[in-house]
Amino acid sequence: MKSQTRPAGRRFGGALPTWMAPAMAATVLAVALTGCTGSHTSVSPDQQREQLAARPLPSYIPSSAAGNTLIDGTATKPAVSMQGVPVRANLANGSTVVMNVVGPDVDRSTGDPDAESVDCGFRITFEQASATIPFALDRITATDDAGGIHQLELADNSPKPPATLEPGQQVTVSVHAMLPPGEGLIRWAPDDNHVIVVWDYIAEID
Repeated sequence: MKSQTRPAGRRFGGALPTWMAPAMAATVLAVALTGCTGSHTSVSPDQQREQLAARPLPSYIPSSAAGNTLIDGTATKPAVSMQGVPVRANLANGSTVVMNVVGPDVDRSTGDPDAESVDCGFRITFEQASATIPFALDRITATDDAGGIHQLELADNSPKPPATLEPGQQVTVSVHAMLPPGEGLIRWAPDDNHVIVVWDYIAEID
């Protein structure tokens, strides 16, 4: 099923804010290097994680991310990260949860270098919730470099996520979307209005 795309409307749905521009510049270089294999063989999220671990983190990620201290994301200052690097999301009610995104796992089976979109899979994990947190998958979206917003769909092999994230629980969902080649962002806006955490990605066909 083709993912839904709607015009940019939410925060970060259109042009990137000025504070994020350096981040995207560093990301295009760093993430493109990890995702480009020089062949049409699919690179799995686990392989991407290994490639990421072997490279220095981009300069826009705070040095604390390289150690055991998590980056904090809020509605006023969203956390900007890259695949495989977890962040702590701070919700408006004071509750927190650690979130991580790995991907994209790009389906290159068509081998078409001129494709307008490619099926991209992501694995999203939530853990260490400080309290019961309502959860809806449609609050997690992808944006492409043209500002289009894409709804993520649950992968066929992924269980349906729960309606709440509970303390002591780890929830992992696999999702996918048909996305244009190039860079973009995975974003979570738990209140459907304010983005608090962002992961950048690059969808490579070749």
